[in-house]
Amino acid sequence: YIVNSIDDLVYEFAGAANGTADEVKSSVSYSVDQRFTQGVENLTLTGAGSINGTGNASSNVLTGNSGANTLAGGGGNDTYRGGLGADALVAASGTSNDTYIWGRGEGADTLSDAGGTDQLSVLVGVTADQLWLRHVGNNLELSVIGTTDKFTINNWYTAVANQVESVKLSDGKALIASKVENLVNAMAGFTPPAAGQTTLPANYQTSLNPVIAANWA
Repeated sequence: YIVNSIDDLVYEFAGAANGTADEVKSSVSYSVDQRFTQGVENLTLTGAGSINGTGNASSNVLTGNSGANTLAGGGGNDTYRGGLGADALVAASGTSNDTYIWGRGEGADTLSDAGGTDQLSVLVGVTADQLWLRHVGNNLELSVIGTTDKFTINNWYTAVANQVESVKLSDGKALIASKVENLVNAMAGFTPPAAGQTTLPANYQTSLNPVIAANWA
């Protein structure tokens, strides 16, 4: 379904047995959590506008455009990808098992999570020694060194429910939540590498590489 106006209506009722995953592609803010769209699984925002997308009780795939979007999921096991721009991902369900996709070139995204068994999936092109972890206020910030790309998990340090249970790289390595603080503490003694510095300086490697190797598995 293609939506280009707030007046456009989509009818796809929950339980419609058509055997396919249905998708709305919208250039305006859109919610599939409506009476007539409960059968839609996927929502993709198009164009470059700062528009928002809202999921429903199904397991949705919510995809942003190149603008600054807010993507809000429902009760299903959702997959979020903000895309370019400074995006806000909002997972209000305390029981859903969600996946958040982010990586190099994806911009500065923020996540508000509320529970479940969730995963941050980092796209190809980022290795364990290129992710910088910081404790900023109540938040956990992960950034790709040498870039402005970062992923902030709001209120990580306030409640366990706000955390993601694992961060997984494209090479299969994973960092579980209980080991995050080991890297945060190790990196706290250093200044993040400068813009354009895509590898850790030699003196950083001496101290950090053993910690990185011990905690990413």
